[in-house]
Amino acid sequence: MAWTLEKVPCAIQGIALGNAGLASLFVLLGGIYDRSDEYVVAVYVFAPISLFFTALYLGKVVFHPTAFKADASAANTAFTFGAMSINLSLLASYLALPQLGLPNAYGLVGVSFAAIFQLVQEGWFLYICYITKSGPQPYWNAAVVSVAITPITGVPVDMPEWIRHTLWFVGLASMAVTLPVQSYSVFKHHRILGGTGNAADMPKLNNNPSVAIMQATASIVCSGWHASPVRALSDSMQDAVGDVLFAASITLFLLTMIAVVVRRKAIYGAIKTQNPALSAMTFPFVITATSAAFYYKRVRGDVMEVVVWILFGLCSTLVISVTLIYFKLILFGDMLRVPDVELVEGASEERSNKGALPDVLKTKPGLLLDEAGPYVKAREDMVDVVDIVDIVDIDESYRTSGMLLPSAI
Repeated sequence: MAWTLEKVPCAIQGIALGNAGLASLFVLLGGIYDRSDEYVVAVYVFAPISLFFTALYLGKVVFHPTAFKADASAANTAFTFGAMSINLSLLASYLALPQLGLPNAYGLVGVSFAAIFQLVQEGWFLYICYITKSGPQPYWNAAVVSVAITPITGVPVDMPEWIRHTLWFVGLASMAVTLPVQSYSVFKHHRILGGTGNAADMPKLNNNPSVAIMQATASIVCSGWHASPVRALSDSMQDAVGDVLFAASITLFLLTMIAVVVRRKAIYGAIKTQNPALSAMTFPFVITATSAAFYYKRVRGDVMEVVVWILFGLCSTLVISVTLIYFKLILFGDMLRVPDVELVEGASEERSNKGALPDVLKTKPGLLLDEAGPYVKAREDMVDVVDIVDIVDIDESYRTSGMLLPSAI
């Protein structure tokens, strides 16, 4: 059994971001409770984990450019580069931690590079969506609102305010344009995504675990405002804007929870099969908890403190659980290994002949194909999770992305 980085799913960038975001939340809470030296230990734990996952994907980029190109050529995989840009920005900001004693210039260079990368990947993502006719879905948020993280990460590295504010307004504008459309799509098609609709429409809709990203847009914008408010406004106006943004953050969180519950059968299937796409359910909850912590830092109050710690418990549980799943897939699964593939009888050995699937693969609904290749034995642990009557053409981008196949959405 050979080792390879070619199969590293682009979804790994989501769990890298989840760990970096959780470290950032610990830093914020340490400042709130005047225990920065104790809470900063979380950075020493979660940041290296984030770097490890990031390094795996960068290895894929360097050594398997064809697989990377496939990830960058589809909207439902290219959005993960938005997650990478946020992750790089957060990691760079940690270089300015006073406990490290490094010059702020190191962190400033890193955060600035991440901001440029955010804008570049957003332009590329929108181009891919245009040529593939992919409309706004929750996964868009990772790509088009990622720039709003810079008002947070730019503070500790002393990035000029005008840059932070400009990028925040770009994020706000992106949210205003895309959020209504994606929210309408999520709730209009809730029956289809719940597994009771028309299978032919499945490839057009957002991936089930990625529905959790719907909450992220308002939470990032809310956190960015509280970290870098426009000081030209009066204090009362700053507070009013903060109140509205936090209300939007909590509203999107509640709507996201409803969407997740509606899709519980399909998401349970992803959990049961330990699908890498679960990484989409980590950072969105972390940034919602972060927005609550920023809001609590300003308004205080016992009720708000309880909300913060409930959200903290939820997001930390998700991040740690999905991280353990990834380590299991890396150490004991086939994420980094090419197993001996047993071809299904009647299947073509030519991988280029995509779509020529044998009839045996069409006899059971809701199957996922093993990531080792498009013509290997189908896994039976997704049977009956969703009501799909056919398995459609398997595109290489889905096979390597770690996302659920269109027919299993």
